[in-house]
Amino acid sequence: MSLSPILRRELSDLLGRLRDGELDGDRMARLDALIGGDADARRLYLDYVDLCASLHWARREKDLDGGEKGERLDDLAVADSPLAITPLSPFAPPLSPSFVGGPVFSYMVATVVLCLMLLGAWAYKINYDRNAFVDSSRRSTTSDSLERRQLVFVGRVTGMKGCRWADPGTGTCLGASVPLDRRYALASGLMEITYTSGVRVILEGPCTYKVESSAGGFLALGKITARIEAKGSGFRVQDSEHSPLSTLHSPLFAVRTPTAIITDLGTEFGVEVAENGDTTSHVFQGMVKVEILPSPAGRGARGEGLVQLAAGESVRVSRVRAGTHHNSTTTETARFTHPTTPPEFVRRIYEPPKFIDLLDVVAGGNGAGNRRERGIDPVSGWEDPMFVPHYRVGDRQYRPVFWNRLIDGVFIPDGASGAVQVDSARHMFDGFPRTSGEAYGSIWSRAADIGSKRVAAAQPWVYSILQEEKYMPERRGLLGIYANGGITFDLQAVRGKYPNSRPTRFRAVAGLADGPRKDPEALGMADVWVFVDGELKLKREKLRVGDGAFQVDVELGPDDRFLTLVATDGGDGISWDSVVFGDPILEMNEFHDHVTSSENGKEAKHK
Repeated sequence: MSLSPILRRELSDLLGRLRDGELDGDRMARLDALIGGDADARRLYLDYVDLCASLHWARREKDLDGGEKGERLDDLAVADSPLAITPLSPFAPPLSPSFVGGPVFSYMVATVVLCLMLLGAWAYKINYDRNAFVDSSRRSTTSDSLERRQLVFVGRVTGMKGCRWADPGTGTCLGASVPLDRRYALASGLMEITYTSGVRVILEGPCTYKVESSAGGFLALGKITARIEAKGSGFRVQDSEHSPLSTLHSPLFAVRTPTAIITDLGTEFGVEVAENGDTTSHVFQGMVKVEILPSPAGRGARGEGLVQLAAGESVRVSRVRAGTHHNSTTTETARFTHPTTPPEFVRRIYEPPKFIDLLDVVAGGNGAGNRRERGIDPVSGWEDPMFVPHYRVGDRQYRPVFWNRLIDGVFIPDGASGAVQVDSARHMFDGFPRTSGEAYGSIWSRAADIGSKRVAAAQPWVYSILQEEKYMPERRGLLGIYANGGITFDLQAVRGKYPNSRPTRFRAVAGLADGPRKDPEALGMADVWVFVDGELKLKREKLRVGDGAFQVDVELGPDDRFLTLVATDGGDGISWDSVVFGDPILEMNEFHDHVTSSENGKEAKHK
């Protein structure tokens, strides 16, 4: 490709965001511009579509042959995980050259054509329905309300758990856009809205909430938790006479209730509205301003002004009715009280992962699922959707992996030419031995239970390992790196993907795997290396089968960027140098200074 590395990385990032459903309007426009203006960019985009076709073909083969040939597709299913909320996308990583032109290529081409036809019909229908809806909404407005008001989207539904609707007409789905004036009436469950400004709010049923502006809403009943993800200027209330919040000078976010307005001053806070309209506010971080609203009871109603709350503080706004025996007129007085027991609020829907499964990552996942039976070409960095039992000669260049943001790159380690680059930050290592400069097969994510894939010694080594159970006591699977090969994972990207937790350790069970050999005297010998940011953390030289399995436990700091795993040939060529990392995971710890469950905050556990 003539596409520059910078544009190539940008395009791959945009395609990854498209696959994950994280592409906003500006990024979508940028993706359109890249694909429309560069032939190489279009080819990279079509590589994604190619894999969509291969998945359709695999499913077709499963349906025709009783599931045997489609077994690999089932292995790609994302596990029942609170973080695995994005379905498998039709866009997928680019394919290895060894796959193009194979026996399934004709099926792929035919399926691509069919997919594009269906996509065109779908796009036409969506566009038609949207135009009809907007046109209908325009016709339904009266001259007394907002005339010819266009549909304005101010956010997206980014989380749902156990939602039941008190009013079925207010129901929605995960990923749906949130328009202005949208009302949600939850009978039970949790729903998260992420505003375009970066504010995240969680509705906890029973709850009734209306989106009144781009920076706030009306909570009629129930609980809401608001957290400002991005602070700064420009977060203003929608300029509209229709918005009850339009007169507020809220720098970030405001929640209106029947008795009060709670205005964010840069914070995370919770608001609860009881059936009688009493409002209780609690601050977790930062500060809020709580202002009593005038009572709707009449001219005699009055409030007591406003207060500011700091972290850990709570206040309740209550209406107190007063009257006389000689006068039937009743007035209401709003006043602040201090609740003896502040309410508990849900501060997140999904529990951060306890670990990141590196087998899932290598197979194209986000580390929270259970994808297996895919790999990476150690020479090019492209994906191998099928294990490729061929020799590959490297060019001693570090190859970025653009199609998965959690993988930084791959390389063939060979010290013959001096220091070797081991990550995209250009950390170099000058201690690798002279090797043949070639690799065998794919860097492969193998499932623990392979069923009919278990074959004889003449077939791929990763499926003919003896005593494999000693390498995967947790039965997660095996990461096979046949010498010579290296792969680097992006720890910074992992922290970005899961901002409420961070990797603290790398754990695995490693060793030189054995299999049936035509020559019983033929034994392999290999070296195992583990690096963090180019610094050697573990080295086991000249491993033989008889050395057995050993534990790998490497500590990871909060600012470490890269984890690199390497297998080299031990100085005797690459025959029988089948290195495996069994059950490889990144152990994760919750980032307590970002999200805690203390101070009357609670979390919704995934079950």
